[in-house]
Amino acid sequence: MNRTLRIFGTVFSMIGILLLVVAGLIFGSAMRFKARALAVDGQVAGMIRTFDTEHRRHHGYKPVVVFTSRDGKVHKVVGRVATYPPLYHIGQSVRVLYDPADTNDVNIGSLATDKFFLAYIPGGIGIVFSLVGGSFLLTLIRHRRVNAWLAENGTLVQATIEEVYQDMHVRINGRNPWKVRCRWQDPFTQNVCFFVSDGLEGDRSRYAPGNSITVLVNPQNPKQNRVMLE
Repeated sequence: MNRTLRIFGTVFSMIGILLLVVAGLIFGSAMRFKARALAVDGQVAGMIRTFDTEHRRHHGYKPVVVFTSRDGKVHKVVGRVATYPPLYHIGQSVRVLYDPADTNDVNIGSLATDKFFLAYIPGGIGIVFSLVGGSFLLTLIRHRRVNAWLAENGTLVQATIEEVYQDMHVRINGRNPWKVRCRWQDPFTQNVCFFVSDGLEGDRSRYAPGNSITVLVNPQNPKQNRVMLE
């Protein structure tokens, strides 16, 4: 279990951090563009319909905008972002930001729908991956802390094996791990507790139903336990 949590947590966290770095670089570039850009009014002269040749379907529409830079020259640019339904209609007036040193470097309409939009995609995915990876790593840390506490303060009890089953909800290296499920009755409260082991390795025949198995448990909180596999 610890190995699985460590692998998944590390991989997801690294991918998330990498995507956040990419988003940060794109966002920084957009901010620098915003600082040097000049603003003029443009007009939507047409719409370009994008098409996915592999899946044979339309992705959306990109606006074609005409604007006049402050030196009097007329320029025609195509928006970076394709949307469906289209954000603009032909003849609509739009705000255009352009780099005076490179009039091909433009932003059409709101920064949120053009340059900054390119940062939202890896940024959003990066946040999700980081949260998932972080949750795996936090679970690993909590699991290790519980095991350390049990090793020092836990009580050894003898539980009865109920079954050895394959956990179909977990998949590691293409396989579903086998686990031991056992029961123990607290002699003081008479409450029946069920414990589940980590993944089994090696011969499963040693854990036949009805046999005894040692469990390290916190009597005050039986949810904190560790089934002692050989």
